[in-house]
Amino acid sequence: MEYQLIEEMRKELNQLGNRKPLNDPDILKLSQKLDGLLNEYQKLQYEKSLVIQEVVMVRKKKIKKDLSVRHAKHSQFHGTKAVDVWRAQFVVIKHP
Repeated sequence: MEYQLIEEMRKELNQLGNRKPLNDPDILKLSQKLDGLLNEYQKLQYEKSLVIQEVVMVRKKKIKKDLSVRHAKHSQFHGTKAVDVWRAQFVVIKHP
């Protein structure tokens, strides 16, 4: 949505720039408005990336926890040891 608004405002600024000098008050006002909109869009994109990073971290922790629980249950019943749990791979080795 914001991207579309940015594009519309950019188009309007270009059209206005073709008709008026670049130091015209209308062009300066619209340019400042577009600059503010671009800054807000960039801020929202940054915040979105932080949320995505947090979701990824939470999922990794959950996977690690789930694998640890599986390993504990598996070891308890079969006397095995899981290696490389962090990579979410089970390499099962029998205890000697």
